[in-house]
Amino acid sequence: MNIFLKLPMIKYDLNTISKLIPAVCDWLEAEENNILTCGRDLTLEEIKIAKIIGIKNYDLIRVYESASVPMPTNNVLLALGKQVGLVSDTTYGICFRYGIFINQNASDKKAVLVHELIHTLQYERFGSIESFITQYLKECFEAGYHNSDLEKEACESSLRIITTL
Repeated sequence: MNIFLKLPMIKYDLNTISKLIPAVCDWLEAEENNILTCGRDLTLEEIKIAKIIGIKNYDLIRVYESASVPMPTNNVLLALGKQVGLVSDTTYGICFRYGIFINQNASDKKAVLVHELIHTLQYERFGSIESFITQYLKECFEAGYHNSDLEKEACESSLRIITTL
């Protein structure tokens, strides 16, 4: 059964999204903590990639692979995530700052990891979960998920890195 069929119909705008940022941050931090507890360390090859990307705190990163995509239990957040394109049943990866989820069904897990590592770099650049996710959601809402500057940077940078490995 598709969990998205029962979501509340909410008209999101930037004002509504800004009011949800604390709850989004709480979810991101909880998922990050889960992965930091249950995830694996980066391999030596992955550490090398993280260093190439420029991640300062690569030693904090943990990776968790599962077929179950982490979803907010709050239906309002879930509906927001679906509307802006952040979560779906087929999501291949999600970066929770230093906790990275990878869908075990992804056909190219290395490419997914590199993409998510770019998001880790972006989190570091912004300095906090709140600063990053505020900008990320704003861009996804205004330009669309695939056209947001942060997502385009992650796609373009990860492709460039993958082709040099």
